[in-house]
Amino acid sequence: MNLEIDHLFFTVSANEFEKIVSNEEIYKCFRDISTHTSEASYRGLYLTFHDGTYLEILYPHKDFVDGTFGLSLSDLDANDLSVDKMEAPSKIEKKDVFHGDEFWYSLYDCKEPIDERLYVFAMDYSAKDLAKRKSFKERDTFKLKSLVIKSLLSLELLKKETSNFFTNIDCGLVNLVESQDEVVELTFSSSTKTYYLSFGLRT
Repeated sequence: MNLEIDHLFFTVSANEFEKIVSNEEIYKCFRDISTHTSEASYRGLYLTFHDGTYLEILYPHKDFVDGTFGLSLSDLDANDLSVDKMEAPSKIEKKDVFHGDEFWYSLYDCKEPIDERLYVFAMDYSAKDLAKRKSFKERDTFKLKSLVIKSLLSLELLKKETSNFFTNIDCGLVNLVESQDEVVELTFSSSTKTYYLSFGLRT
């Protein structure tokens, strides 16, 4: 099974979130969306890149402490995730997530997470939502130039966590630097302009 990076998310403090919202030049690049599902309700800022991956900056909520780093994976081509294809099926839990009464995706995550601030999971979309997800590549989106995550977490920990579940993971999108800084530095560009954004994971 060849899983791809679907998206990354970071949960920031309310103060850090509002700093981004109040920066008109940066904020206009994001989609500001509030989502309500059978699993959770949350607000996020979304930045979609030209290859279809996207970045999600979450307002803090009960499920994730400030500074949580999430890596979502998906089998976008085959779209046939199942527990029996994973390396450690006894450790994997499947949940079906709904928008109202409509099925959205199946979520696969670990019953015993390795670190409360690192959340790795996989998504198996409904046919309807898979088509929406793939259409991200057709939008007028930004090009990711660099993404540096300075955190107490390490790249070794991330690789260990993904290896507990899946094979053939490419984490090339993530540049994770072990640090006390707890900062994400992001550079992205449109056809006419380059943007730089830095936000703290913990303040």
